Amino acid sequence: MLGQTAIEDRALRFVLTRLGDAVTIKAERANDAWRVNVYGVAMSDRLGILVYSPEGEIVFEQSTATAEMRRKARVRASVRGCGVRATEGDGRDSCNR
Repeated sequence: MLGQTAIEDRALRFVLTRLGDAVTIKAERANDAWRVNVYGVAMSDRLGILVYSPEGEIVFEQSTATAEMRRKARVRASVRGCGVRATEGDGRDSCNR
């Protein structure tokens, strides 16, 4: 079985290429597999999960689809007022408050 660091490295490469760099991850052992929680930066609610076999292969059937994670991230960003890059008088955009 691969260790937590190896699984997190694989998961991070997966989400970076599909969701971008505004995500964080945390792997946990789940029976004989790995469950990787995917979060948006500065978001406490999980966007989804990725499930990995003990050998480090992603199990797509048990994982959240990347399109679904992307949709959740957009919805949450729009609720927070992010996604609009207009700046205010202090030079910060609405996502960096």
